[in-house]
Amino acid sequence: MKPFAPTAPKRCFAQLSLFGADSATGLFARDADQGGWVEKYWCVYGALSSGTLGGVVVRRRRLRKLVPDQELVRRRASGETFRELALDYGVAHSTLVRYFDRPEVASQVKEAVRQLRAEQRAAADRRAADRRLEQQVRREARQQASREAANARQLPTPSGPRATVLRPSAPDPYTAWLDEHDNRTPLTRADLHSQNDRNAAAAVAAGGGLQAVISATGLLTVENVARLIDPAILKQAHDNDTLRNRQSAGP
Repeated sequence: MKPFAPTAPKRCFAQLSLFGADSATGLFARDADQGGWVEKYWCVYGALSSGTLGGVVVRRRRLRKLVPDQELVRRRASGETFRELALDYGVAHSTLVRYFDRPEVASQVKEAVRQLRAEQRAAADRRAADRRLEQQVRREARQQASREAANARQLPTPSGPRATVLRPSAPDPYTAWLDEHDNRTPLTRADLHSQNDRNAAAAVAAGGGLQAVISATGLLTVENVARLIDPAILKQAHDNDTLRNRQSAGP
């Protein structure tokens, strides 16, 4: 063993500095004659230069070359950290830091942030519009049910108040037509169902929601559905959506 000398190779010094001056490592030993630490060059440099430490192979994760894409910029704009992105892209954290420090990439991130905010505002507006349409559909369904129930109560019956005003025989055809018109049962919304109404009713009866109604009728938008389909059917579609959302949310 020879004393620790400043002329030793710099690479060996750097590697030794990782372990510190501890006799337990086997890298340094105390020399009683010289009263100081001496270095075992013959074991340290050979072990580390060959990629081993005390006979144990040191393995490191092989890093890939960064292949940036638009999804990387978008994820960074959404707030994901460098370390999360580095794990997914198989690169070092510092590689991503240097990449996003580039002026052109920083501009892309700013633009992506603006796009994300615009999309979030549009989604919030869409949800608010859907809630307003749902409230409108439920209100129209209640009004329709109340109106049809009121019409049913006003139908003449043999013992009802309107029975006394019915003529036993009409003096002329026009008067007979008026009597028949007055006594006619008003048509309900169900009596006026179109083919789209029937398709929507079948989709809702199968458990479908609003999107199922749109697919079954081919009306493309929620606004068209709300304008052309029976509110009672749409109310049941919203009820199906609400039940499905509660079940997916869990207890």
